[in-house]
Amino acid sequence: MRYKLVPVQEYSKDPGLNELLTLVAQRRIPTPVAQAAAWNINSKMPWQTLAAKRRSRLGGGFHPPYFHLQHLIRARQVVAYAKSRGAERKRNESKGNAGAVPQGEPTRPARGVRNFRTTSTSR
Repeated sequence: MRYKLVPVQEYSKDPGLNELLTLVAQRRIPTPVAQAAAWNINSKMPWQTLAAKRRSRLGGGFHPPYFHLQHLIRARQVVAYAKSRGAERKRNESKGNAGAVPQGEPTRPARGVRNFRTTSTSR
């Protein structure tokens, strides 16, 4: 199989994917977080599918989860950040202000992210 390097803009028009790959290139997010975020953005895999994904081992036996809960929580935050920043960059480019995107990161979890404080303990 032969691979060909192409600019992200040729491969995908999704500005969120472009921002995600920028974060990956800058080594600002761990590999499992980047993988979960990329599958969610580019392959449209729902978070439930990513949470249920298991590693396969030769010989059967225990199949550990592919992603830890904390990786998925961080990946959701990264996806929300990448999509919002990508949309902002796209708006600014259409207005002619290509470099006007703020450099800050999100300071709170994206909506819908469950953490241990908001998870109910009674069943």
